[in-house]
Amino acid sequence: YDYLLNRHTTVFLLSDGWETGEPDDLAQALRRIQRRVRSVVWLNPLLGTRDFQPLARGLQAAVPYVDHFVPAADVEHLKRLPALLRS
Repeated sequence: YDYLLNRHTTVFLLSDGWETGEPDDLAQALRRIQRRVRSVVWLNPLLGTRDFQPLARGLQAAVPYVDHFVPAADVEHLKRLPALLRS
């Protein structure tokens, strides 16, 4: 889907950050994507929880390449997404 990535594209990642692959592979892929798109938004269902800490290696590797980390634990979190995208 490389041909879909351009400065008008917003990429959404939906993940809790507990990736099973190599963090460096994730970082490399996100670096390549971020250079080509308008923004990268990570929707994380754990981010909305009280005790969340970004300890997973995959999540830490992704931080430099994600423009917005957004809680996605419930519908109320998702309702805030349009306002974020307009900013």
